[in-house]
Amino acid sequence: MDEENIYSKVPEELIQPLRETLPPLTEATNAVYERWAEIPSFGRVVVTFKKFTHTHHKSTQSFWTVERVVKVKD
Repeated sequence: MDEENIYSKVPEELIQPLRETLPPLTEATNAVYERWAEIPSFGRVVVTFKKFTHTHHKSTQSFWTVERVVKVKD
């Protein structure tokens, strides 16, 4: 893909509200979800979230991680 990933430039407090719209991890039917948003000083962006699962011994933990944030061209 030739789109620039601007995730490192976007403050986390602007991403968090989008993360809260994702389904609970136990009920998620997909491993990847996209959310569209208007972010001040960046404009319209698409944020791609990916379900990340980590296993350590018998314990398994899952959480949503941001894979990329790409500015949408008008």
